[in-house]
Amino acid sequence: MAGFCVVLAAVALVSLALPGARTALANERTLLAPLRSHEGGGHGPASLGPKGGTSLSSDQERTLIVPSARIGLARLGMNRAMIKAVNRDSLCPVDAAYDAAGRAMWLQTNWGGSCLISDTIQVGLLFGPARQAFGRPDQIAEDARYPNAVAWWTRYDALGIAFRILGQSPGALIQSIAVFPGSAFRQARAR
Repeated sequence: MAGFCVVLAAVALVSLALPGARTALANERTLLAPLRSHEGGGHGPASLGPKGGTSLSSDQERTLIVPSARIGLARLGMNRAMIKAVNRDSLCPVDAAYDAAGRAMWLQTNWGGSCLISDTIQVGLLFGPARQAFGRPDQIAEDARYPNAVAWWTRYDALGIAFRILGQSPGALIQSIAVFPGSAFRQARAR
Protein backbone atom coordinates (compact mmCIF):
# COMPACT_ATOMS: atom_id res chain seq x y z
CA MET A 1 0.00 0.00 0.00
CA ALA A 2 2.90 2.36 0.69
CA GLY A 3 4.11 2.11 -2.92
CA PHE A 4 0.63 2.96 -4.18
CA CYS A 5 0.51 6.04 -1.92
CA VAL A 6 3.94 7.11 -3.21
CA VAL A 7 2.67 6.94 -6.79
CA LEU A 8 -0.44 8.95 -5.97
CA ALA A 9 1.54 11.57 -4.03
CA ALA A 10 3.90 12.07 -6.96
CA VAL A 11 1.02 12.25 -9.42
CA ALA A 12 -0.62 14.85 -7.19
CA LEU A 13 2.47 17.07 -7.08
CA VAL A 14 3.00 17.11 -10.84
CA SER A 15 -0.68 17.10 -11.76
CA LEU A 16 -1.49 20.15 -9.65
CA ALA A 17 0.88 22.23 -11.80
CA LEU A 18 -0.85 21.26 -15.06
CA PRO A 19 -4.15 22.40 -16.62
CA GLY A 20 -7.02 20.12 -15.67
CA ALA A 21 -5.01 18.92 -12.67
CA ARG A 22 -7.89 17.88 -10.44
CA THR A 23 -9.50 15.88 -13.23
CA ALA A 24 -6.17 14.24 -14.13
CA LEU A 25 -5.46 13.34 -10.51
CA ALA A 26 -8.95 11.91 -10.02
CA ASN A 27 -8.61 9.87 -13.21
CA GLU A 28 -5.21 8.48 -12.17
CA ARG A 29 -6.60 7.49 -8.76
CA THR A 30 -9.58 5.82 -10.44
CA LEU A 31 -7.38 3.98 -12.91
CA LEU A 32 -4.88 2.69 -10.37
CA ALA A 33 -7.56 1.64 -7.87
CA PRO A 34 -8.29 -1.72 -9.56
CA LEU A 35 -4.71 -2.75 -8.83
CA ARG A 36 -5.50 -2.67 -5.11
CA SER A 37 -7.66 -5.75 -5.35
CA HIS A 38 -6.37 -7.24 -8.60
CA GLU A 39 -5.59 -10.92 -8.55
CA GLY A 40 -1.86 -11.31 -8.53
CA GLY A 41 -0.81 -12.89 -5.30
CA GLY A 42 -0.26 -9.64 -3.44
CA HIS A 43 1.77 -7.96 -6.16
CA GLY A 44 -0.64 -5.04 -6.71
CA PRO A 45 -0.01 -1.49 -5.64
CA ALA A 46 2.74 -2.22 -3.14
CA SER A 47 4.99 -3.15 -6.06
CA LEU A 48 4.07 -0.13 -8.21
CA GLY A 49 6.27 2.95 -8.31
CA PRO A 50 9.98 3.10 -7.58
CA LYS A 51 11.24 1.87 -4.23
CA GLY A 52 12.40 4.07 -1.40
CA GLY A 53 11.16 7.05 0.58
CA THR A 54 7.72 8.55 0.71
CA SER A 55 8.10 10.88 -2.26
CA LEU A 56 9.54 10.67 -5.74
CA SER A 57 12.60 12.56 -6.88
CA SER A 58 12.18 14.83 -9.90
CA ASP A 59 13.98 12.25 -12.07
CA GLN A 60 11.65 9.50 -10.85
CA GLU A 61 8.63 11.70 -11.51
CA ARG A 62 9.92 12.41 -15.03
CA THR A 63 10.13 8.69 -15.80
CA LEU A 64 7.06 7.20 -14.12
CA ILE A 65 4.63 5.32 -16.37
CA VAL A 66 0.97 5.65 -15.32
CA PRO A 67 -1.57 3.48 -17.19
CA SER A 68 -4.22 5.45 -19.16
CA ALA A 69 -2.39 8.68 -18.41
CA ARG A 70 1.28 9.19 -19.18
CA ILE A 71 4.82 8.04 -19.81
CA GLY A 72 7.14 10.34 -17.91
CA LEU A 73 6.06 13.91 -18.62
CA ALA A 74 4.32 12.98 -21.90
CA ARG A 75 0.58 12.78 -21.30
CA LEU A 76 -2.27 11.43 -23.35
CA GLY A 77 -4.15 14.34 -24.92
CA MET A 78 -1.04 16.43 -25.62
CA ASN A 79 -0.62 17.75 -29.16
CA ARG A 80 2.36 17.07 -31.45
CA ALA A 81 4.23 20.23 -30.44
CA MET A 82 3.88 19.39 -26.74
CA ILE A 83 5.10 15.80 -27.26
CA LYS A 84 8.04 17.08 -29.31
CA ALA A 85 8.95 19.58 -26.57
CA VAL A 86 8.73 16.92 -23.85
CA ASN A 87 10.88 14.54 -25.91
CA ARG A 88 13.67 17.13 -26.34
CA ASP A 89 14.56 17.04 -22.64
CA SER A 90 13.08 13.70 -21.67
CA LEU A 91 14.91 10.88 -19.97
CA CYS A 92 12.14 8.80 -21.46
CA PRO A 93 11.25 9.80 -25.06
CA VAL A 94 7.98 8.53 -26.50
CA ASP A 95 6.42 7.81 -29.87
CA ALA A 96 2.81 8.91 -30.19
CA ALA A 97 -0.24 8.20 -32.34
CA TYR A 98 -2.78 11.02 -32.63
CA ASP A 99 -6.53 11.29 -33.10
CA ALA A 100 -8.17 13.46 -35.79
CA ALA A 101 -7.98 16.50 -33.49
CA GLY A 102 -4.21 16.05 -33.12
CA ARG A 103 -4.26 14.78 -29.51
CA ALA A 104 -2.02 11.90 -28.46
CA MET A 105 -4.12 8.77 -27.94
CA TRP A 106 -1.27 6.21 -27.76
CA LEU A 107 2.13 6.79 -26.15
CA GLN A 108 4.89 4.22 -26.44
CA THR A 109 8.44 3.95 -25.19
CA ASN A 110 11.27 1.53 -25.82
CA TRP A 111 13.60 3.07 -23.23
CA GLY A 112 14.54 0.58 -20.54
CA GLY A 113 16.08 1.78 -17.31
CA SER A 114 14.72 5.29 -17.84
CA CYS A 115 10.98 4.59 -17.85
CA LEU A 116 9.32 2.45 -15.25
CA ILE A 117 6.11 1.38 -13.66
CA SER A 118 8.11 -0.08 -10.78
CA ASP A 119 11.65 -1.27 -10.16
CA THR A 120 10.68 -4.65 -11.61
CA ILE A 121 8.33 -3.51 -14.41
CA GLN A 122 10.14 -1.67 -17.18
CA VAL A 123 11.45 -2.13 -20.70
CA GLY A 124 14.27 -4.67 -20.82
CA LEU A 125 13.13 -6.73 -17.85
CA LEU A 126 11.10 -9.93 -17.70
CA PHE A 127 7.34 -9.72 -18.27
CA GLY A 128 6.54 -11.96 -15.25
CA PRO A 129 6.30 -9.15 -12.66
CA ALA A 130 3.98 -7.15 -14.96
CA ARG A 131 1.81 -10.24 -15.44
CA GLN A 132 1.66 -10.73 -11.66
CA ALA A 133 0.79 -7.07 -11.02
CA PHE A 134 -1.80 -6.62 -13.78
CA GLY A 135 -3.19 -10.16 -14.11
CA ARG A 136 -4.34 -11.84 -17.31
CA PRO A 137 -4.18 -9.58 -20.39
CA ASP A 138 -7.41 -8.72 -22.19
CA GLN A 139 -5.77 -9.23 -25.58
CA ILE A 140 -2.63 -10.96 -26.85
CA ALA A 141 -1.73 -10.43 -30.49
CA GLU A 142 1.29 -11.51 -32.48
CA ASP A 143 3.17 -8.44 -33.70
CA ALA A 144 6.23 -9.81 -35.51
CA ARG A 145 7.95 -13.11 -36.19
CA TYR A 146 11.74 -13.28 -36.15
CA PRO A 147 14.01 -16.27 -36.95
CA ASN A 148 14.39 -17.21 -33.27
CA ALA A 149 11.60 -15.35 -31.50
CA VAL A 150 8.09 -13.91 -31.74
CA ALA A 151 6.99 -10.47 -30.52
CA TRP A 152 3.54 -10.12 -28.94
CA TRP A 153 1.42 -7.18 -27.78
CA THR A 154 -0.32 -7.90 -24.48
CA ARG A 155 -3.06 -5.36 -23.75
CA TYR A 156 -4.90 -4.48 -20.58
CA ASP A 157 -7.83 -2.57 -22.07
CA ALA A 158 -9.53 -1.51 -18.83
CA LEU A 159 -6.30 -0.09 -17.40
CA GLY A 160 -5.00 1.43 -20.63
CA ILE A 161 -1.58 -0.21 -20.78
CA ALA A 162 0.09 -2.59 -23.21
CA PHE A 163 3.41 -4.42 -23.25
CA ARG A 164 5.26 -5.57 -26.37
CA ILE A 165 7.06 -8.69 -25.26
CA LEU A 166 9.63 -10.77 -27.05
CA GLY A 167 9.51 -14.51 -26.48
CA GLN A 168 7.26 -16.74 -24.41
CA SER A 169 6.66 -16.86 -20.67
CA PRO A 170 8.38 -17.27 -18.30
CA GLY A 171 11.40 -15.79 -20.13
CA ALA A 172 9.58 -13.13 -22.20
CA LEU A 173 11.24 -9.71 -22.13
CA ILE A 174 9.38 -6.40 -22.20
CA GLN A 175 10.49 -4.65 -25.38
CA SER A 176 8.09 -1.69 -25.28
CA ILE A 177 5.41 -0.21 -23.02
CA ALA A 178 2.43 1.81 -24.27
CA VAL A 179 -0.39 3.70 -22.57
CA PHE A 180 -3.75 4.61 -24.07
CA PRO A 181 -7.18 5.67 -22.74
CA GLY A 182 -8.41 2.49 -21.11
CA SER A 183 -12.06 1.62 -20.69
CA ALA A 184 -11.85 2.51 -16.97
CA PHE A 185 -10.65 5.98 -18.06
CA ARG A 186 -13.57 6.38 -20.46
CA GLN A 187 -16.03 5.28 -17.76
CA ALA A 188 -14.52 7.73 -15.23
CA ARG A 189 -14.84 10.62 -17.71
CA ALA A 190 -18.47 9.71 -18.45
CA ARG A 191 -19.45 10.22 -14.79
